[in-house]
Order: sequence, then structure tokens, then C-alpha cells
Amino acid sequence: MRGRFSGLPKRASAIGVALVCGAGLWAQEPPTRAGRILQARAAKASRLEPEHNSGFEKKLLKLKDKRLLQAASESPGDGLKPAIGGVTSGQGFAVGVRYLLRDREKDNWRFNAAAFASISKSFKVQADLTLPEFLSPRVDLEFSGRHRRLTRVDYYGPGAKSLLENRTSYLKEDTSADAKVRYRPLGGDLSVGARAGILAVNTGRGRRTGTPSPEDLFSSAAAAGLDDQTNFLRTGGFLEFDTREPTTSGARSGALVSLEFSDFSDQGLGRYGFQQLDAEVQKYYSFLNGKRVFVVRGEVATTFTDSDHRVPFYLQPYLGGAYEMRGFPNYRFYGDHSMVTNFEYRWEAFSGLDLALFMDAGKVADRRADLDFSDLETAAGFGFRFNGRNQTFMRLDVAFSQEGTQIWFRWRGPFRRRCATC
Repeated sequence: MRGRFSGLPKRASAIGVALVCGAGLWAQEPPTRAGRILQARAAKASRLEPEHNSGFEKKLLKLKDKRLLQAASESPGDGLKPAIGGVTSGQGFAVGVRYLLRDREKDNWRFNAAAFASISKSFKVQADLTLPEFLSPRVDLEFSGRHRRLTRVDYYGPGAKSLLENRTSYLKEDTSADAKVRYRPLGGDLSVGARAGILAVNTGRGRRTGTPSPEDLFSSAAAAGLDDQTNFLRTGGFLEFDTREPTTSGARSGALVSLEFSDFSDQGLGRYGFQQLDAEVQKYYSFLNGKRVFVVRGEVATTFTDSDHRVPFYLQPYLGGAYEMRGFPNYRFYGDHSMVTNFEYRWEAFSGLDLALFMDAGKVADRRADLDFSDLETAAGFGFRFNGRNQTFMRLDVAFSQEGTQIWFRWRGPFRRRCATC
């Protein structure tokens, strides 16, 4: 090889070549890990292409951006707005209006009223007045009133052995007025409180076409309160520890531990008074930057009565429906005691939509001692969670059990406390 270095000794030439190559490698390879990471990011960025959404994704994202469904289901903002849903499970498609009025400067009070009607001629009207930080930054006060007329509440008979073919339907009217105080002793996630109010209940023949009423198949001995109803003075207290984030309806991390004790004092007949203890635990495990979430939930409801009292069937804990045992119809199992566990795995398909796989297991029992993990009813399925503003505003679940397939379309997340007065 001829050139300006051809006259140098071979050793010097070799050293020169090594220095030149080393200098090139030094220029191409950053000496630190941080430098290598930055160089890799720059190389990746130079190769990025615009994301192309499918036609289905574009339509969902367009709905999400316009917030049309969310606005109809939640009606955010002050004033009078339309709303979808809001009666209760099993009453058919419902529409209504919400009215919100609040202190926008200091948020010292909020007034919320709503009225809904469904295709089954069921309806609900309610009003709530909330006083956040009442007299103290750690105290919240709430007053609420509600009246419902539900024309087709299903009843399959008492206990875990009730039969699907024994489906009946009854009319239920209830009116309630309550006051609740909540105190946060540490000013954060822990809260304790008390509530007091009245509850008046009336039942009658159901309005579901082609379905008998409970009195056609069952006796008052099997279903307490079938022939007569009463009014209740309802009092109780609760304890709650809630670290769920970002919101209770779209949580991706954190936990909930809740205990509530209620006393239902029979004010009319003197034979249907009882006490009830509800315990619930939820735990959210998120990973892969919050794109994946695994949820474990458990809930137990147990009642207590004197020897000469019984829990009326229309206030018993129940299982079945869109919020816990999703493979079974609404109100499928009634009992004095119940338990349910839920497992759900969610992953983000794209912004605004999560997919989910879930499994539910639970039972009702006549005796508290039978609340164990034997002879559980089980269900499993898959679902879609439509999200916006850090919460689930719409979902579709398809669930399977030994009693068939259930499809649930709801305007809120999958978990809600089960109670006969909710």
C-alpha cells in the first residue's frame, strides 16, 4: 500500500490503525450507560412512524373525545342535564334528568336531584344535600331522600337450593330518608361515621308479563314478609379505609377495606327487626406502567335476629346480577347470609378501552356457619370497560355459568355494594 504513511515502521503503522479505530469507536459508543440509553432513544425516535388506528378504534376514540356517552350517563357540571340509567337492576332501559347545584367558590355545599323512568314503568326520584368539611375540614355531612317504584323485582325462592324454573316477580315500593356523618380522624384515607333514617317498604304483585307473583308459589313461612310489610328505623355506623386510585370507579391501584353495621328496627309489626353486618375488601395490583390491573374482591353480608324475629325476604342479602355473580340472573339467590369473591384481570387495548377476564364465586346460606368455600356457585366471562376522566363510564360483560349465559350492559364499573335498599 502506497501513501504518506508507507515509510513508517510496521509497529507504528499498527499502533496508528488501532488509535484511529479506537477513536472511531469512542465517537460511536458513549462511555456511560446513560449515554448509551440516550443514543438508543434517539435511534428509536428516528424510526418511529405515526400510529394508525383501525376504523373501530377511531369511532370509539371519537365518541370518547366528544364525551357524548359519558355526558349522558354522568351529566357532569351544574344545571339540568339528561341522564341514562339510574333506576335499578332488572327494570329495563331507563332515562331521566339530573340537576346539580353547588357552591363553586368554596365547595361548602352540593345539591343533587334526579328522576328516572324505565320501559317497565318503574321509576325513581331522589335528592341529596352534601356539606363537605362541615364545621371542620375532617367532617362531611349528608342528607338524602329517595322514593322508588320497581315493577319487576325477581324472586326464585329462599336459599341456595332455589330453582331457576321457580322464577317469580313482585312489585316493590320503598321510601327512605337518611342523614350521614363522616369523620376522617387522620384527615386522609381512613374514615368513620354514623347514619340514621327511616325506611318504608311495600310489596305487591309483579308486573312481568307471563311470570307469576311470589304468593302464587311460596308461603309466608318460606318467605317472611310476603303477606305484610312494615316501616323501619334504620341506624348504624361504618368504618372505611380507601386508598384506591385514581377514582373509585376506575381504580388501577390501592385498596378498600369497609365495615358497616346496620340496625333495622321494626316500627309497625314488631316481628321483622334485624341487624346486618357488611364487610368488603378490594385490592388492585397494577403493573406494566398501569396498563395491566389484577383485582381481588371479597364481600360478606350476615344478619342477626332475635328468636321471634325474621328477616323479610325483600331485605335479605342476595346474589346474582351485573355487579358480583355475573353468570346468574338478577336477584338469583336470597338468604340471611351471603358471601362472594371476584377476580378480574384487565388490560388496556388502547386509550379509552380496557378488556377484562373475570371469575366470580359465591353462595347464600341459612346459617352463618355455612359461609365457607364449599358448594360455591361460580361464573366466568369477559368484558369491555370504556373509560374517560379516570373512571369507567360504560361496560359490557358476557358471563357464563351452569345456568346459562348473561350479557350485561351498564353505565358504571363492575363492583357495587349489594344491599336490598340500594
